[in-house]
Amino acid sequence: MSLESPSSMRVLLSQSGDLSDCILTLPMACSLRDHFPDATIAMAVSVEGADFLNSHAAIDEVIQLPTRWNRSPRGIRSVKQQLTASSFDVAIDGHDTFVSALACQLSGAERRIGWDTGPTFAPRRGLLNELVTPVFHHVVDQRLELLTPLSIDRPRARFDWPVSSEDHRWAMRYRHQWAGRDLVLMDTGRVSTSVGWMFDRYAATARYIADRYGMHTIVTWRSFEERLKAEQVVSCAAGTATLAPDLTLDLTAALCPLVHAVIAEDTPVLHAAVAAGANVVGLYGEPEGPLSPSARGPYQMDAFAMQPAAQTAFGRGGLNRREAIQRIGVEHVCQWLDKIQAADVARAA
Repeated sequence: MSLESPSSMRVLLSQSGDLSDCILTLPMACSLRDHFPDATIAMAVSVEGADFLNSHAAIDEVIQLPTRWNRSPRGIRSVKQQLTASSFDVAIDGHDTFVSALACQLSGAERRIGWDTGPTFAPRRGLLNELVTPVFHHVVDQRLELLTPLSIDRPRARFDWPVSSEDHRWAMRYRHQWAGRDLVLMDTGRVSTSVGWMFDRYAATARYIADRYGMHTIVTWRSFEERLKAEQVVSCAAGTATLAPDLTLDLTAALCPLVHAVIAEDTPVLHAAVAAGANVVGLYGEPEGPLSPSARGPYQMDAFAMQPAAQTAFGRGGLNRREAIQRIGVEHVCQWLDKIQAADVARAA
C-alpha cells in the first residue's frame, strides 16, 4: 500500500511484553497519530490489565491475544484469524521477540517492520520484511526508530497518558488528606528480597524524607504478596509512611503527578509515572544490558544501578542482578531526592 493514501492505512503495533512494555510503546502510537491522523492504529497485546490503552487517544483498537497463544497450532490459527480480519497494511514488531514478529506475519500485513539485531534476528527471519538497525540505546528511542520506513524521522517521544476526569477527581480527593504536605510515592516492586530492594531500605528512605523535608510517603502495591511487603515498609517506617488503597494502574498514574517524586523499581508504576509527567527515581538491579537503566530506565528521568567490581565483566565474576540492586544504599536514593528537591527550590526562586 502506498503512503500517499494515509487516510486508509491500517497499522498494527505488535507488543508481546508486559504492562511496562505496553507503556514504553505509547510514543510509537503518538508519533503515528501525529503523522497519519486519519489512519487506524491498533495494538495487539497478550498481557492483562492494559486498560489504559483503551482510552488512549492515539490507539483506535486494542486486540487482546490469548496468553501463550503461540504454543499450540490451535492458538496460532485463532490469532491469525483474529488479526487478518482487520486487514492491516503495516505491522510493526514493537518487542523484538519471535512472538511479536510472528503476530506481525500472521496479520497478513504487506509491510512488516522490525529491528535487525544481528544474530538474535535469525529466528525471526522471514517473518519481517523491512528491517531497521537500531542506533539508540533506550528502548523508547529504538522503538521510534522503527517508524523510519514510514518516513517518520526523529520524532519527539510523547506518552500522552490518558487520565480520566473521574480518576483525576479521586486522586485530588486522596491527595487532600495530606493538604499542606508534600508526598512521595513508593512502589515496592518485586517481593523477593533476592531480586527487589529490601523493605527496610524503603522504610529508611521514608524516614529520611520525613526528617529532612517533612514529606509523607505513600506505599503502593498490586498483588497480595506485594501488599505484604508494602505493609512491612509501613510498619518499619515509624509513622512516616501510609499504605495505599487497592489502586488500579490508572488511579496510581493519576496520583503520580500530584506527589513530589516517585521511587520504584522497573515496574509498570515506574513507567506510568514517567508517562504521567511525575519526577521519578528508578532502582535497577542490572548495571548494563537490556534491563539496565540506560536501556529500560524511566525515560529521561533519574535511575541507577550499582556497577560491577572493577575490571570484572558483568555476569562473569562480577555482580549479578540480585547482588547489584542490594548494593544500592539508602544514601544513594536520598542523594537523588536531595537533587530533585534542590532543583525544585532553584526553579521556585
